[in-house]
Amino acid sequence: MKYLFILLTICFINNALAEKELKSFREEIAKIMVDKEGKKITSSKITKAKYIAVYYSASWCGPCLKFTPKLTKFYSDNKSKGVEVVLLSFDKTQKKQNQYLGHMNFPGIDFSKRETSGLFEYCGNGVPCLTVFDASGKVIVDGRTMNADQVLTKLGKLIK
Repeated sequence: MKYLFILLTICFINNALAEKELKSFREEIAKIMVDKEGKKITSSKITKAKYIAVYYSASWCGPCLKFTPKLTKFYSDNKSKGVEVVLLSFDKTQKKQNQYLGHMNFPGIDFSKRETSGLFEYCGNGVPCLTVFDASGKVIVDGRTMNADQVLTKLGKLIK
């Protein structure tokens, strides 16, 4: 009986730690999200998201301007399936980022927190780039190794 109690305690602690990890990545992203006016978002579905796609893009990038409508439509069609998208802008000013976010239906990463977010590490060699994380922060579709359209296709297959 004593060993069963110890085993159950260990399982409970491991489950609690795993749940904390799941919450921490999503909650860290949620803390630095902004709307198209650059204002902090106080509540977010991202804390319950199964998949978080970080969209690396910029308003001055031609290929980005072509891909953004595809991603916006994908998000509209799939946000109820546990997918959240956030923009990590390569624009040079917050004003430009805010203007660009106005063309999207998902939030962005606070302009002043981009550098310290740790997310730049997951961007490929250029923009547009899309990298998908699971709820714990593990990369599950790596935008560093494929183009944004390919990532979007893979994400679509994952959520079916």
